Order: sequence, then structure tokens, then C-alpha cells
Amino acid sequence: MNEALQIQQLFVHDFTTQFKYSHTNATHIKIKLPTMVSGEDNDILLRPIQDQEVKDAIFHVDKYKTLGLDDFGAAFFQDY
Repeated sequence: MNEALQIQQLFVHDFTTQFKYSHTNATHIKIKLPTMVSGEDNDILLRPIQDQEVKDAIFHVDKYKTLGLDDFGAAFFQDY
């Protein structure tokens, strides 16, 4: 057996040993959480986004504000 294959096998064995999932450490917590969103609100949140909703949101932002981490101002999205 060549040295490269042995190194590969040792690496795979070590990796799978360190990162295998073990059910013994799993903690199960049974908590009754209160409902915070009504069924009707949930339906509204899950419906597909309409193009007009996106346009309205973009045009309600000040032109000089950035909408995300890319530093593009709202004017970029409003004008293009």
C-alpha cells in the first residue's frame, strides 16, 4: 500500500470518528410554546411575494439609504 493512500485512509477515519453524530448526547425538551402568529397571519406570510409589493417597498425607502450590505443605495434600485 502506498503512503498517499494510507494518509487518505487515516484522514477519512479520523474525520468520521470526530464528526459522527451521536444520539447519546441529544437533549429532548418538551415545552408547549404559545402561538404567536395566527393562522390567518401565517397564510399571509407564506403567500408568494407580488412584484408590486417589492416595488412599493423599494420606492418607500429614501434614495440615499442602503438596503443591504452591498452598499447600493435605494436610488440604484429605484432608477434601474
